[in-house]
Formats: sequence, C-alpha cells, structure tokens
Amino acid sequence: MPGLALLRNKLFHRISVDEHQRGSAAFVDAEVVGSLELGWIIRAATRRAVQPGRSQTVSRNQEQGPGAMSQNLPRAERPQGRRFRWPAFPKPAPLEWLCLVGGLYLTIHYSWLMDDAYVYFRYADNLLYLQRGLVFNAGEYVEGFSSPLWMILLIALRATGLNYWLMTRLLGVTAFLVFWILLVVLNRRLTPPRGPVLNFPLCYLALNYGVLCYFTSGLETPLVQIAAVVYALFVLNPASGTLQVLLALTPLLRHELVLPFAVCLLWTWLRRKKFPLRMTLAGVGFTGVWVIFRIYYYADLFPNTFYLKDTVDFTQGLIYLQDTAGTYWLYPVLGAFVVLALIAVFRHPVRSRVEPPQEAGSAPIDQVRKSSAGRRRRKSSGKKRPDNKPAQKMQPRPDEASESGAALEIRKRLLLVALAGCIALYVIKIGGDPRHYRYLAFPFCLCICVCAGLVEQVVARFSLPAPRIILTAVGLLVIARAATFYPPQLDAHPFGGEEKCEFVNKINDASGHRHNKTLAQSPWSSGAEKEIKGRYAEFRARNPACGHTGLAVGSWCVTLYERFDDRFVQALGLTDPILARTEMKADRPAHKLGLNPLAKDLGRLVGRFGNAPRRGMYRKAVEQGRAPPWVAENLESIEIIEHKMLNTHDFIENLRLAFTFPEKIRIPPRLETRN
Repeated sequence: MPGLALLRNKLFHRISVDEHQRGSAAFVDAEVVGSLELGWIIRAATRRAVQPGRSQTVSRNQEQGPGAMSQNLPRAERPQGRRFRWPAFPKPAPLEWLCLVGGLYLTIHYSWLMDDAYVYFRYADNLLYLQRGLVFNAGEYVEGFSSPLWMILLIALRATGLNYWLMTRLLGVTAFLVFWILLVVLNRRLTPPRGPVLNFPLCYLALNYGVLCYFTSGLETPLVQIAAVVYALFVLNPASGTLQVLLALTPLLRHELVLPFAVCLLWTWLRRKKFPLRMTLAGVGFTGVWVIFRIYYYADLFPNTFYLKDTVDFTQGLIYLQDTAGTYWLYPVLGAFVVLALIAVFRHPVRSRVEPPQEAGSAPIDQVRKSSAGRRRRKSSGKKRPDNKPAQKMQPRPDEASESGAALEIRKRLLLVALAGCIALYVIKIGGDPRHYRYLAFPFCLCICVCAGLVEQVVARFSLPAPRIILTAVGLLVIARAATFYPPQLDAHPFGGEEKCEFVNKINDASGHRHNKTLAQSPWSSGAEKEIKGRYAEFRARNPACGHTGLAVGSWCVTLYERFDDRFVQALGLTDPILARTEMKADRPAHKLGLNPLAKDLGRLVGRFGNAPRRGMYRKAVEQGRAPPWVAENLESIEIIEHKMLNTHDFIENLRLAFTFPEKIRIPPRLETRN
C-alpha cells in the first residue's frame, strides 16, 4: 500500500533527525517509541484498507488485541516496551583496532610484578596450600591486603594451579581487552550515529605507558582502571541493572571507591525521584558480607593498610598529582576539551544527511517532505504558493542550544569530573603513593573518559569536508603522542628496556622493579621457574601442622613470600597491626623507615615467647621488665590491637573489638631517630 509506505518513511525520517540532534541515547528511545507507534499505525491503516474476504489473518489479529498485530512484523519492528536493552556492540573503527593490537602487545612488553603483590600471594598460598587460613602469619588474623575483590580473584585462579607470573599476565591481557571494549561502547554512546569515529579516550589511553604497565603489576590496578570506565557508563545510563551491580562491587576493589559509589547513589536518587533500592541492596550486600566476614575473622572494620596510610600530607599529595598530570598533559587536554564542549553547545546543530532506506514502490523522502508541506500550506491559506517566490529561511528554535547540550551530556560529564575529584582529594590527603601514577589510575582514566565523543560532535556540527580523513589523522597524532609519554623518574622511554630509574620527589617508577634482579622475568616466559608449590609439599611432609620454624624481620615482600616457613614481622607495617597504627612521619609515601627498629623489638618479644604469639604476651613482658619502653608507654593500645590480632572468632567479642578504636601508638622523639 503506497500510503502505508509513505507513513513509514516519514516516521523513520523524523527519528533519524532526532537521532542526529540528541545523540545515540535519544535514538534508542526514539526507536522504541517509533516501533510502538508503527505497530498502531499499520494496524489502523490495515483495518481501513482490508476488504471482506481478502484476508482472514488481519481480522483474527484485530480480534486478539493490539499486541497480536506485532507478531506479523519483522523482529526489529516489533514493540519492545520501554525496558532498557543493551545495544549491540558497535563495529570498531580502524583506529580502535590499531589501539587493541598495540595495547595488547605493550601490555605484555611492559610486564612486571610489584613486590607488594607478593603479600597477596602469601595470603593465597597460606589458605590454599598450607592450611593456615587467610593470614600472613599462622595464628595472626590481620587483613594485610588492600583489595578484597582482587584477593578473591587471585585465590580462585590460584586454585586452578596457575603460577602467579602467568596468572597476572593473563589477567592483564583480559583486563585490557575489557577496558578496550568498554571504551568503544562509551565513545559510541556520546558520538553522533553513523558518523566518523576518533575515540579520543581510547587513542589517548591504549598505548600510554603509565596506564599499560599497571595491567600486569600483580595488584588490583587493572580492575581500578576498568572501574573508571564503568562509572562513566553508569552516569550515562543509571537505569542499567548490570552497571548498578558492577558499581556495588567497587568498594571491595579499593576502600576509597566507596566515595564515588555513595555520590552516584545519591545522584541517582535525586535525579529519578525514586530511591535506588536495587543499587543500594547490591552495595550493602557485597560490602556488608565482607564486613561481616572481616569482623568475624579479623575483628576490625577496616584493612590494616587503611591504618598504615591514614596520614595527612597535602604537600606531598599535590606533588604526586603533578607528577602524573604533568607527565601526561592532563591539564591542557581537559582545557582543550572544555573549549570544544563550549563550541559544540552553542554551534547550530546541523540536520542529518543520512536518509532512511527506501522501500520498493515508495516515493522518495524529498517528495514526501515537499508534498506534505504543500498540503499544510494549502490547508492553512487555501491557495498554492507561487514556485518563483523565495522560501523563507528557517530560523533556529530557541531551545536548539539546550538540545545540543543534552546530546553532549554536559551535566553528566561534570558529574564524572566530580567523581574523579573525590578520589584525587583522598590521594592528595594521604600524600599519594611511592609509585608513579598508581593511586591516580581511577581519577586519571575517568577524566579522560569525560572527553569521549566531543571531537566527533564538533566535526558533525561544523560539517567539515572529508571528516573521516581528518579524524583519522588526528587519532594517529594522538596515539603517537600518547605512546611517547614517560615519567620524569626515567631518563629514556621504557620501550627499549635500557632506561635508568631514580627517585624524583620521593616517587619511583615501575621500571625499578621491572629490572630488579629478584623480580625480573622475561615477559614471554611461562614463569614456571618461580613456582614454589613443590616446596610446599616437602614442607607439609616434614611439618604436618605447617607451623613456622623460624622468625625474622624484613620488608622485601618477595623474600617474605619465598620464606613461607618463617614467621615475619613486616618492617614497614603492611601486615603488622601495631606498626600500622604507630604515629610516625613517613620518609616517602607509605614508607616509614623509622618503624624498622620497632619491628625488631616486636620480633624479639615474639621470639622470647617461643615464636607463638598469644594474648597477654605484651603485658607479661612489661611486668617482667623485658619489654622496650615504648611498649610499656602504649600498653593499653597495644593490648586492644593484640586482642584483635589474636582473636578466637567469637563474633560477639569480635564485634565489640571491631568498634573499639585504640589510640595511635606514639613513639618518643629519641626513638624515631634510631637506626
């Protein structure tokens, strides 16, 4: 029926124009509404056009109700309702394929392991192979790792028999692939449909040294970088149940990520005027289960590393921020994209040049537009406008700027900047980290995600000639520049593997560990030579109880992992609750070298009690006059910590201990200078 085809073409043309003006999110909504309208239009037109005896199918469908007619439509045109559905994965552009291949190669090329990762490894192996529990030392219940989610993931993979070197590289490659997929989806969400693609966030991050090297560090940083993109996707689509659940997991990834999660929860509540029950239940469920376990098992509310890094050092924190932001040109990039956003908002939005597909036997879209406009004029004026009379120039609507801003999602982009600022302020407060970039991975990636789709929006609004060639050239320049970045701690780019590393402003780089003789490993090896599971079997055969046979003090985590038969006092306080709560100025972030003599004092005390710590040990040592003065002066706090560390898993008692907060252990000034 020609009339029906005209109606269908006209409807799809309106959707295409709306799509171009409001972005792909609006297009998804228009497509859903359009499919509903189309079903009713077809039904009404068929009801009028069908003749008796011509078709019995339509009559039966009319009797069955409004939903029955949709069963005879193609699947793409059936009414889907207003429930959100994930769009199909977009076809990647050539630049995006280039980023995938280059990023995967460099992820392996920059492979390394940070020594702190061996803390996770010792916890996992104590649980799986030595039956000591999820502890660092047998009988000492201290949560000495920062990321419960990463710990659970490592335990699950280690249980399959993989060695840690192979495991961390497999996790790094998988994490980068997920990172790439999410960035492609994010950029399409903010890009005009069917237009050329640049994907600035992917081009900027995919070959960036600081981003790539932490995919294989053995720490939770790859998941943190993925979480940044997940937050960006959630802000653009807060109705997605999948994204709500993923956000609810992030406080288990790093405890400070509870800040952006709480902000997103409040924003969703205020925006939708409805309490986000599912998101809240997921957050309380995941985090609550672990907190209950933490109270039962560790008798505490926070991990041990929280107390160790609970300091205030704004000066060093600002230096740490500049070390990352200055290296990767973060401030100029954000400034340039602010200018682009302003241009895109106030530029008159252009009409879509893409016409919907035509059906056989239907009139062209231009003819439909002209004939419908002529009918409206004749109906209103009663006479036809002369052909030689110039058409009145179309005036822009007063709300075009606001529609353009809606397509750009300006408010949501500002919210992403605020979420990044939450974590950046926390990092500045604690003085940053001794490793370049690591603690700023989340806010850095999130700030770059804010730039998604802006270049494409500007190109679409200016109707530049050969936009695909222009964007491809710009993308190649961005990739080339981002790939050449390297931190000030290095004297050359690390790609060649001959760079030298040194401390700059108390900050080191991953290169120092990558070339360390103890940690160095070929990125293309299997890592089998580093495996010590065979030694576990021999140790269990000699010592079925798997108790510690020696006692030592040390801070190099690789040695602590390999000497699993010894009890260790971690000299920097990572796994020791007394040292973690000791008030002392840091020589560099998270490194309080003044704790070394105190760790030796604790080691001697434990040795005097047969290398088997037990409750009352410190009080007895003080009463016998065998404890150092600083222990006697802080005995009340030390006893509370001792009861937490040596708890008996009595939940009622542990609940009381968890909400008992001892005072910080204070060391006399004369002891802080001890060697």
